[in-house]
Parts: sequence; C-alpha cells; structure tokens
Amino acid sequence: MGLGRVRTYIQSGNVLFESEEEEEPLRERIEQEIAVAHGFSVSVVLRTAEELRRIAASCLFSEDALTKAEASAEGESLYVGFLLREPSREGMERLAPYKNEDEQYYIAGREIFLLFSRSVRNSKLSANLQKLDVR
Repeated sequence: MGLGRVRTYIQSGNVLFESEEEEEPLRERIEQEIAVAHGFSVSVVLRTAEELRRIAASCLFSEDALTKAEASAEGESLYVGFLLREPSREGMERLAPYKNEDEQYYIAGREIFLLFSRSVRNSKLSANLQKLDVR
C-alpha cells in the first residue's frame, strides 16, 4: 500500500503507520485495497499521532468513576471508540436510552468514551452502538 513503518497493535485490528496522504483519500484507498485483497468490505477509521495523544489525555470520567468501574468490572472497564464522523443529534438520541449507572459514555467529536461497571460482553450499550449511524 506504500505506507511507512507499518505495525499492528495486538489482535485489535488496529494498525499504526506513517503516510503523507490526506485522510479521506487514504481511508478510501485502504478500504478499497482491503476489499480487493480479501473479498469483503470494512470501514477504516484513521487518526493522526497527535489526535491519539489528545484523545489519551482527554478522558472526562472522574477518577472516582474510573476506580469504581475498575473494581467491579469483569475485564477492562474503559474503552475509546473511534468514529468515522461525528454522530448526528438523532443518532445520539437513539443511543441515549442505553446509558445507565453501569454503562456510561460520552461523545467528544469523533470519539466515544465508554465506561463499564460490568462485562462489556453483556452490555446493551455496546450492543447498540450502531444506532449512532456514523458510517
């Protein structure tokens, strides 16, 4: 694909690389090349290194909320989801009913920060993230 310093991050589907290309044409090219090479379509979401640093430093959940969730969760409790675009007001309204004391989230631009006090595998919130309709 002509990308530099390519490396994968565990088995997450995340790939780190360097490129001078603009985001949208690069994203479309990667999606197309994956479809041709593997015979199925995927959505590719890109973030720059600077965006990742900003995201990592911007968690708005309180230290108390993080500590409580970590103590009671089955597995990891804090997640960040990278969205293709900012969700619409309608998309956010469709997701709102799934927020509760054990399954919290907030949206900041093209990211959704999720905090689970139980198992993410049984989460109604995580099962309904597609309601944001950000593809």
